[in-house]
Amino acid sequence: MDELEVYEHLYEPGMGRRGQYFIPTESELINGFLKKKIERRPLPNEIIKEIPFLYEYPPELLPIGKFKYARNNEAYYFTHKGKKPPNGEFLGGKKFDGEWKTEGLEEACFGQNQILGFKRKLYLYRCEKRTGWVIKEYRYNPKRVPDHYLQNSVFHDFLLNYVVLKIKFNPDLRENFTAEESFSISMEDAKDLDVFQDFEG
Repeated sequence: MDELEVYEHLYEPGMGRRGQYFIPTESELINGFLKKKIERRPLPNEIIKEIPFLYEYPPELLPIGKFKYARNNEAYYFTHKGKKPPNGEFLGGKKFDGEWKTEGLEEACFGQNQILGFKRKLYLYRCEKRTGWVIKEYRYNPKRVPDHYLQNSVFHDFLLNYVVLKIKFNPDLRENFTAEESFSISMEDAKDLDVFQDFEG
């Protein structure tokens, strides 16, 4: 069985079959993946991996190239956005230079005549310029969760901060940089620094 056959085999009916690429709808991402992940239920497949505190890593170092069935420069991940360790802890003390900024308001995602969750878009800036990196982030609607679960402060915090996202590099959004400025971690620091060398996409 080749990789494409495995991909088709892993999918439940209706869960985002788009030929050879993984292109889930917003409803599939929220209901089919994020909801089941939060509820600790089996996922439709294991295509989306988890990277805790993904926003703390320079996107150039993320294992996007290992993400199977994605279009070029695109990947999907689960991550937690809660209380973060000091910048640089995951990079051997090397500092990530860049800031993810939201533009526009958070928007509701509708399906089944209800609000399934919410989405927002973030752009990575460095030196006050857009780098071309974009994230679409999706969180679950807490009003769909029974009240007695939300009374648990730990679970409530987890629910608000656990997301599924799509990260993509769009060269059309990249402003003019020098070669050194174009990376959110210096070339010297990034050299031979592969924090995801054992990561399996």
